[in-house]
Amino acid sequence: MRSHFIPKLFLATLFLSIFAIEANAQKVIPTDTSKTIELRVDPANAMGGNASEIFESVSYIPLETTKESTFGRIEQLEVTEDRFIILDENTNCILLFKKDGKFVAKIKGGDKKFPGSPMFDFSVRIYDFKVNRWTKEIMFTSVDTKTHIWTYHFYDFDGKKVRDIVRGSKDPQFDDGMFIGKDLLVTASNLNDNKEDGVGTRHQVEYIRDLKEIRYRGFPYQVKGLEVDGDIMGVASGPLFYYGNDTAVFYTKHHDYNIFRLTPHTIQRAYKLILPMINVLPSDIITNSNYKDKRMKYLQEHPDAIYGLGNCFLTGNNLTFKATSSMGQSKLSTIIYNLKSGSAIGLGHITTDELSYFLPVADDRMYSYTGFVASDGKNLYSSFSSITMFQEHEANQNKGIKYNQVLNDYFNKGKKEDNPVLVQIKVKDDL
Repeated sequence: MRSHFIPKLFLATLFLSIFAIEANAQKVIPTDTSKTIELRVDPANAMGGNASEIFESVSYIPLETTKESTFGRIEQLEVTEDRFIILDENTNCILLFKKDGKFVAKIKGGDKKFPGSPMFDFSVRIYDFKVNRWTKEIMFTSVDTKTHIWTYHFYDFDGKKVRDIVRGSKDPQFDDGMFIGKDLLVTASNLNDNKEDGVGTRHQVEYIRDLKEIRYRGFPYQVKGLEVDGDIMGVASGPLFYYGNDTAVFYTKHHDYNIFRLTPHTIQRAYKLILPMINVLPSDIITNSNYKDKRMKYLQEHPDAIYGLGNCFLTGNNLTFKATSSMGQSKLSTIIYNLKSGSAIGLGHITTDELSYFLPVADDRMYSYTGFVASDGKNLYSSFSSITMFQEHEANQNKGIKYNQVLNDYFNKGKKEDNPVLVQIKVKDDL
């Protein structure tokens, strides 16, 4: 009996051990590069054209200005089926508008008592928000700096409080993140130096289930000898981008020319940019300790070098992205790349015409929250302040432009102090 029992027990133990090893190994998702599409792009020679040659439609959506809805600047825009959701850091509010621009509600940050630390007042500062398209909820985060307890605040698409979820200091912590499932959040973090905490391998991407359990990780890197703290330039947006697919997001890394697609169970390198040498950083600028505290200086001395990709969206045949350098000129800014023809069009080289009522379409400046800032999978979105819109309107007074009813009402009844205007842009599939 014993002679048969021992081998069976051994085999069972071995099986469980192998299963545990395999399960643990599966927690790191490898990057699939087998279907990468290479794009040869020379930003300095991107083409241009009139708005009517490149865009199928351009629509202007003034955001209703009331005493309750007044705000100054868009720091984040998310587009859902029936809402525009906007963050204004100046007023510390998230504002919700219908797709026609009508104001719905405002979610306010501010002072409150923190659960678990009732004697400590703190300010709930909204730095960003996340949209759960399955539950139709908006989430933002606050943290007690004394207890390191996190609170996730949830509101519905009408601005009504739904619930708070409290997590402790030992639960997963994150900044940038997007929901790619009802209870699955994919998060991204910057490279970190060796903190001498015994952790040899860190990951730039984590998949968090129910805001408390790390299910998968991606993009592992070794922290030993890594010296990057405060010495890496980041682009103005991202690194995660919603492009109309509820179960996938684009992801970009610092000092890298790839656009990755993250899904609930896969990481794919979707696009690889092949750039002229003048635009390319040294391949070891992150890992080589000789660049420690010199990376910023290198970018200043090499203004054509692109240090990051942002605002990555896909609509039809067109991939759009912002290529960021220290030059600050529009020729190296937002690019529309047609995947069918291989043509690259620079946003800064597009001239307004009758299609856009000779009004601006998208801000071609490189810095800040500019260019195409959001997408619903069919359209791209940009925004302009009412000051800019009225200035352009005044400059066009002698052109005899016939505005549509929305713009007629806006310019006749509105004023420069009104809320910003959203621009909805559909790019032609054949460019």
